[in-house]
Amino acid sequence: MKLNRNDVCHCGSGKKYKKCHLEEDEARVRERRSLATLAQWVAFHATGLRTAVREAARQAEPVQAAMAALGGDDALGTAIGEQIALFDVVVDERALIATAESADDLSGQRQDALRQALAQSWLSLHEVIECKPGKGVRLRDRLLERDRWVGDPELARTLEPMEVVLGRVVAFDKRNVLLEGYEKVWFRGRKAAIADLAALLAEAVAADPAAAVSPADEVAVAAPAVQAPAPVELEDEAEEEVEDAEGADDADAEEAADHTRAAAGEASPLVQTARVRWLKANAVQVVQRARAARP
Repeated sequence: MKLNRNDVCHCGSGKKYKKCHLEEDEARVRERRSLATLAQWVAFHATGLRTAVREAARQAEPVQAAMAALGGDDALGTAIGEQIALFDVVVDERALIATAESADDLSGQRQDALRQALAQSWLSLHEVIECKPGKGVRLRDRLLERDRWVGDPELARTLEPMEVVLGRVVAFDKRNVLLEGYEKVWFRGRKAAIADLAALLAEAVAADPAAAVSPADEVAVAAPAVQAPAPVELEDEAEEEVEDAEGADDADAEEAADHTRAAAGEASPLVQTARVRWLKANAVQVVQRARAARP
């Protein structure tokens, strides 16, 4: 419901809307209208969801423990620290982002789809396999050995083949978005960082009973953590917001259809699910070891 200037503000302060959040809300509306790509759309609305649960994260003991291990209270103020706190750390049996209610004018269906996409994402080391100017990049998740096409022209300008980034790729509407705040791994330390984490991951998965299932049994077992969320129909306003993004992402039909594909040596779906489960549970360790490659 749209508030009038003299109505009580939606934040619960008791102040009139014009004396409280009116200017801030109008600024976000202007920003929303300027969105030109899917990456910008996801970043904008993910910010709204994160803002809704950021204070709850500060009060949650599991989050406090994770941030202490990552570097103290300031870690929650970093992009990767906040992602771990809200998307990976389990508080009362689920990630905090799953409870977020954005104040943005976004339908419940779209919020649900975005919450699901964020909650299912994981931090990993991604190697840049290919850059296509004006189109995007192909990233290989070196801990899952899976290629993911990211249709973002900006990344094609800022990343180069063979670089490795510590970051989080979110699958949304059958496309992939590399979230803002990713970090480049020191070039000469990238192979050691990958090998170090891959060894830890292999040891953990080997000890995971859920991954020890025969190929014949895999058909009956879902692997939701690796699958992209089911696409949902865009509402008129949302469709207008991302139509430019769709034009950019779908400019090359091959990449649009092949947004995620197996790389050489990819493991079975159950093993991949076990790997994702480990990566989410040990996100702090992933960051620590990736950053240890710095000179």
